[in-house]
Amino acid sequence: MRRRQVPQFINAGICPRFLKSLVSEFLSWFVIKVNASKPFIPIINNTMVAANTAKIININFNIGGGIDTISPHLNKGIEITTLSFNEFNTLQSGLYLFVNSFHQLPPDKARAY
Repeated sequence: MRRRQVPQFINAGICPRFLKSLVSEFLSWFVIKVNASKPFIPIINNTMVAANTAKIININFNIGGGIDTISPHLNKGIEITTLSFNEFNTLQSGLYLFVNSFHQLPPDKARAY
């Protein structure tokens, strides 16, 4: 089945910033409340061990459900650096993560990353 891009009101330019912020906060709260990100923690930890790094580079989309949803479950001593989606680059060493947000990219941009 091919991927379909479904436009979301929250990502539209006409969506008020305060509403986007409230939706983002709710999504983060909900993902934490139901432990939806917890199954990914062993994969993240194993990847960090294999890559011999203790640094996560978080690509922030400002859409909720991001790094805040996994950080409570991470091992102590992991450094988290955040880059805005608009500033995305691979100049730093570490594990790059798009936490709960990769689906927000249009298909052509998702393939490019």
